[in-house]
Amino acid sequence: MERISDVLAIIDHCGNDKDVCEEKLKALQPSDIYRRLLNEMYPMVRRNEYRIEYNVRHFNLEEGRQMINSHPELMSVSEIQKVADSYGKGSKQYLDCMLRGAKAYPKDVVMQNNVALALIEAECIADAILLLKQAPRDARLINLLGVAYAKSGNVRNAEEEFSQAATLGCTEARNNLRLLQAYTEYMME
Repeated sequence: MERISDVLAIIDHCGNDKDVCEEKLKALQPSDIYRRLLNEMYPMVRRNEYRIEYNVRHFNLEEGRQMINSHPELMSVSEIQKVADSYGKGSKQYLDCMLRGAKAYPKDVVMQNNVALALIEAECIADAILLLKQAPRDARLINLLGVAYAKSGNVRNAEEEFSQAATLGCTEARNNLRLLQAYTEYMME
């Protein structure tokens, strides 16, 4: 490095005022001296490493039942599922918990899948279709959207969704498409 002795002299005599020291280093000519310090030396000197640890306390069932109503976003997907399951599959409270979970985790494929299944089982097909149309475009969810369309009697849309999911590699969608086509051929005879 050019003028290394001048750089070291400035560092040795700057005392506690680091800003003055930095200004003197910036003033050195040629200007690439400071640039080299900034790019090559400072990163090693200013490196900090941190390690942060925390423990997440899990909710017990009663706390979960209260939390689902006020702050479902503070719960994990599995905690939401546990609370919903505690009410019994198919109950109004079960469906309510699942819908709160879907709202808290709109991009979570598992959550959206479970909510859509709950809606389909509750014969809320239009709601399931609406939910799945807004869900992430995942092959499993696209297949489930095809199922919802088929249950609603919309064969054309069901075929489209099954085809798209099958193209994305969903085996169930291939089977569903085959079954739907066989059913429509049977109905036309």
